Parts: sequence; structure tokens; C-alpha cells
Amino acid sequence: MLVDERARDVLKRCRMMIGVMRAPKLRQDLVAALSGAEPGPQGTSPQLERLRWLDDGKVDLDLLADDHALIGTLLSEAGLLAYGPISEWPAREQDRPGLAQAVVDRVFLGEGRGWMTEVELNARLAMVFFDPSGLRRLAVDLGMLGREADGSRYWLARHAGSAPVLD
Repeated sequence: MLVDERARDVLKRCRMMIGVMRAPKLRQDLVAALSGAEPGPQGTSPQLERLRWLDDGKVDLDLLADDHALIGTLLSEAGLLAYGPISEWPAREQDRPGLAQAVVDRVFLGEGRGWMTEVELNARLAMVFFDPSGLRRLAVDLGMLGREADGSRYWLARHAGSAPVLD
């Protein structure tokens, strides 16, 4: 996968924290825990017990700092270098188009010509995904990429039938 277990754990905790903040009862439990109040008759919410940086109403600032630094790495341009290419397709078929679109958009970011040869595209896709030709074919099939009939040039399709001026 794209991230190691430590990064995956941090991302899970971030997602859980967003869930806590979205739910009024969990928000109240978090406020109570942070203020040192005793848990209510229901006890501490299981979601709060999984926040490793929160223990008996005390926040472990070192753990929060570690998580913060790791998230910064993931969001940076160096994130790809730190964790390498995506090494498998998403398990759920319906998640594949979203991944394909994100990778294709990223690969074409900053491409001044607006098009690439098949060799260039495959090389760029291989930097971020384990199966560049499979991803390229999926992107063409779904209309994310346009291509010449002979497959010599590819471009990011903004809408059906769009093509850059090829010189």
C-alpha cells in the first residue's frame, strides 16, 4: 500500500477524531475528558478510549507532535518519496475510478504541452502506481484520458471529445 502501518494508524486516528467532532455526544464526552470530568453513567465512549494521545484527561503532547509531523510528511511533495508507489488496486471495484482520476490528475500536473507520449505517461504512472499500463487503460476506458488512435499520445480529458492542439 501507499503508507506504512504507523502512517495508517495516524490516518485512522485523524478520521476517528473527525467522527468524534461530528457527533454531539462524542464532542461532549471529549470536552469532559479534556476537562478532567468524571465520565457519565455510560462510561467513556469507546471511540475516545482509542485516542492514544488522551489518557485520563491528560493529553500526551509528544504523541500529538509525532502524529502532526507524520501528517505533514504525507501531505508534502516528499510524501510520495517517503512511502513509495501505490502497490495494489483498491479492494472495492467502485474505489478504482477515484484512485485512477487522482493519479492521472497528479501525473499531468504541470505538463506544459498538455499531452504525453505513451512512454512518458507510463514512466510517470510507474512512479506512483505499480500497474501503469492497467491504470492507463482504465483511465482511457473511463474517459479520463484521451488518446490518439494509434496510442502515440495521451492527454487529460476535461470532457468527452476534448483534445489539445497537438503539434
